[in-house]
Amino acid sequence: MPRYTVERTYAPLRWRSQTAALLAIAMAIVTIATVVAVNTPAPALADEPGAPCFYAATGHITAPPSPVFIGQSITVQWSVSSYCDTGLLAYMRGPGFYGTEPVGLTGLLQLHAPPGQGTLTWELFVSDDEMDNPGSMQVASATTYCAKACIEP
Repeated sequence: MPRYTVERTYAPLRWRSQTAALLAIAMAIVTIATVVAVNTPAPALADEPGAPCFYAATGHITAPPSPVFIGQSITVQWSVSSYCDTGLLAYMRGPGFYGTEPVGLTGLLQLHAPPGQGTLTWELFVSDDEMDNPGSMQVASATTYCAKACIEP
């Protein structure tokens, strides 16, 4: 009966050690990246309720075209939008508004152009009453210029 000899061939030792070294480096990189990602602090306000809605808010103001005249009836419209509006409050500053009372996320106000002003400027702000440290952020502004008769009655 013939005898068969089986020879096993192994990869050279050098190749195996290089592969092991590369795997060890790859595992070390993954481990370090995981530790860094887990221990990276979040932005200061990211964990506050309502913060994402507040920082994503945008606004728009429509004011009458220039020039306006003293006593002219004008309409100012505004709107605030965000991907969610929970807790958002809108405030307007300018002629016809106090700036301290919420006005709603959308609305309009009709008023007469007041005398003695060269420009009429409205600013739209939002705040979020669900945040621990509520602040306000300007999201829009609009300016209308008065005719000379508006400045000098």
